[in-house]
Amino acid sequence: MKYKVIFSSGNFDDSEMIMIGIKYDVLILDEKGNYFNPQFIALDRINGVFVKNEICFLLEDLVILHTVSRENILKSISELHSWRFTERWLPVNESILVEHFYPIENWLIIEVDV
Repeated sequence: MKYKVIFSSGNFDDSEMIMIGIKYDVLILDEKGNYFNPQFIALDRINGVFVKNEICFLLEDLVILHTVSRENILKSISELHSWRFTERWLPVNESILVEHFYPIENWLIIEVDV
């Protein structure tokens, strides 16, 4: 299975995302052409239980990472796939996609095989 991970605001500085601990402008495109918009948040930004050796914790469209970075976001895709996120989450509808994530020219797209 191939996914395209899209950073819709273009390339981003990992040090800034690590400091902020949140990344909301990421899209995942599946092979069927559906876009999903997970919300990545660092563990430090929440007060919950999270096992240190897990890559991510999943709830709704929230993905909790130890650190929000491009590397960790890309690593979490295989776990999202195993969790069958495409069956659990609703795809982003086109009007929301256009309103919040365009222009496409700004997108940084990274292909991930799982």
